[in-house]
Amino acid sequence: MAMAPSPNIDLRSHSPPHSLLSQPSVITIAPENIRVVSTGKDWGMEPFRLAGMEYFCGCGILTTDGDIWSRSRKLLKPTFNKSNLADLSFLSTQVDTMLWQLPNNGTTVDLQPLFYAMFLNTSLNFLLGIDPTKDSEGTPHTSEQFINAFHDALFFIVLKMILGEAWKLAPQTKYFNACKIAHEYLDFYVDQALAEAGALDADTEKGLNNAAKLTVLRALSVQTGMMASQETVSSLLGNACFLLSRHPEYRQHLRDEAKDKGIALFNTTF
Repeated sequence: MAMAPSPNIDLRSHSPPHSLLSQPSVITIAPENIRVVSTGKDWGMEPFRLAGMEYFCGCGILTTDGDIWSRSRKLLKPTFNKSNLADLSFLSTQVDTMLWQLPNNGTTVDLQPLFYAMFLNTSLNFLLGIDPTKDSEGTPHTSEQFINAFHDALFFIVLKMILGEAWKLAPQTKYFNACKIAHEYLDFYVDQALAEAGALDADTEKGLNNAAKLTVLRALSVQTGMMASQETVSSLLGNACFLLSRHPEYRQHLRDEAKDKGIALFNTTF
């Protein structure tokens, strides 16, 4: 995270400042630090992220500060109501699909791409109510093309942020093609969602024409997909599986607990 002064930050609970992509940065796991960064609109991500991410991601919760950040957070917040979180059927189907893709002959497998696809699909279903694994009539690209384009675009975003001004000298055709495919795919489903919903709520749609609504919701879709497939659950699961594969005693403990408690593990109260 980019460093910025805050009276609420515990400066004892992070790494010494270091350079990340030429920016002074710290790494922290302190819950209070993370809470302040996640809920504060003036933390200072925009100078670090917006230039490199705006073309693909738009302006939103991951790329901006201030009022735009607050508005994006307000748009995203209703998707986390109890009714949305309680239905895990789509995620369950995605988990089953991923498990069927694993080889059963003991060969080594790279789980990270499977996690990426699983949680990207789930996040789009969560946000737009679509099943990205099933191509609808009229869809400009297949779901597989979209997922590949989405992750190609993310790769080039990181490269763009690393290179800075030198990015202008790099070949960019593949990046723009990836953005075009991902945007066209999302726009198709955002248009459908807008048509089915009729209109956004009065506060949300105030001052927005249809084109602006499309841009806002596309940015929300991209950034929610990024959070799901890149920054949170899939990375966590990838690291967890990597560590469990090297510590079979802990893996066996988890397996025994899952077998013992069964479905009770999923009886979560939100």
